[in-house]
Amino acid sequence: MDEVGVMLLFLDKAYLHPEKVFDLARRAVPLALAPGNDSRKEELKQLQEKKEEIDKLVHKQVRRILWSGLGFFMCQVGLFFRFTFWEFSWDVMEPTAFFTTASGRCRG
Repeated sequence: MDEVGVMLLFLDKAYLHPEKVFDLARRAVPLALAPGNDSRKEELKQLQEKKEEIDKLVHKQVRRILWSGLGFFMCQVGLFFRFTFWEFSWDVMEPTAFFTTASGRCRG
């Protein structure tokens, strides 16, 4: 059956559909080794361009989130500083600051 092409023997295993094994091996070969008129190359190029656009958008959004978080925490520190040294005392603000910051860590 191996000589006829109905079965493929490879590494002590028998594959009953050698055309499927060949198809899987052909898909595993990089596109660089594919013929020049392969339609997959154009599709890959379009997908790469779309991925670059998405990467740029994601980068902007992540930077915006990080800067917003930094601004929020700077305002929080400023408020605690103001309340501790001008409005209230350390005895009042210590538990407030502790529980505020502790609850903030639980969400993340």
